[in-house]
Amino acid sequence: MARTLKYNMKIRQNGDTWCIHGIGISKENKTWCHLVSTTRFRKQRNGDCPIQIQTWVKGLPLNPEYLGESNA
Repeated sequence: MARTLKYNMKIRQNGDTWCIHGIGISKENKTWCHLVSTTRFRKQRNGDCPIQIQTWVKGLPLNPEYLGESNA
């Protein structure tokens, strides 16, 4: 059983802790997510900005939209 993904949920991925800021399409038991690091930042003139990535995360949201389904 895949874990349930939610916005602002903290997960471990690639040796770092990330917060889910966006949930996209699902494929099998993975979901495309926009992740924001809670531990790594880059310097900017107006302060620190967290590192961000988009990647497949193991788990599914409550109502997943699967790749290949039509939304009609």
